[in-house]
Amino acid sequence: MYPTGERRQLDVLGVRIAYRVWGRPAAETVVLVPGAGAHGGWWQELARRLEDDLRLVAVDLSGCGDSDHRPEGYEVGVWAAELNALIEHEADGRAPVIGHSNGGRVAVIAACRYPGAFDGVLMIDSPTRRPTADGRDLGSRFEPGPPRLHSSQEQAVASFRLQPHEAVENRELLLTVATESFRQGEGGWSLKADPRGYQVVEERDLAACLEATDVPAVLVYGDQSVVVRPADVEFFLEAHPGPHEAVPIVGGRHHLLFDHGERLEILIREFVAGRPSG
Repeated sequence: MYPTGERRQLDVLGVRIAYRVWGRPAAETVVLVPGAGAHGGWWQELARRLEDDLRLVAVDLSGCGDSDHRPEGYEVGVWAAELNALIEHEADGRAPVIGHSNGGRVAVIAACRYPGAFDGVLMIDSPTRRPTADGRDLGSRFEPGPPRLHSSQEQAVASFRLQPHEAVENRELLLTVATESFRQGEGGWSLKADPRGYQVVEERDLAACLEATDVPAVLVYGDQSVVVRPADVEFFLEAHPGPHEAVPIVGGRHHLLFDHGERLEILIREFVAGRPSG
């Protein structure tokens, strides 16, 4: 059984933001941001590994997990404000932040807008595309279809697929993540995530923030990932003016939280103990 953490909530810009907390109250607080459409439960394997030594705060951004949906839609500045408010509320205004996939991209943009709140950013397989001259996004993008209704929770969980689809060995975490991804409503069971929130981060905004912030940054990526490409790593190292480092995980693909917990635990401990200095 995974530690579920203490469930909490915070009002940010008029909506309820859900999050969970693991670990010792006196330990250093680390904020965790899941990927597009994901929820704090994706971090449970790492929480089990780290909660004895760190205080971990995993957020459900608005439109994801148990947080409220925003009727007006989503933009990355609002998600940045949510992270800043959470850090202010739970970490005395400053914390290292770790994000997977889109969560790492949101963290970089938030660090650019609220540099005083971010004591380093670690991105886990977060693509950092070089913007094209005409502003087009040539990256890999997941386009969700219309919401699907399922007649039972069992049917809903059985339908769950990682995006991009990958076979993972950690079936315990996959089942836990899938179970927490659905809610029962009128007509059946459907995903909690608001499909309007998947494509919010623009490549040009991310690139501008990478170039503008000197917050220490680490990019951890799977060397077999279909999401982070060699050109992304090259651009990250070229664009970020502050202390930075890129670390490949051999044999890793995009969903590193599932099958590379031991390696990520080591890298996170190193990151928290001493952010990159050059």
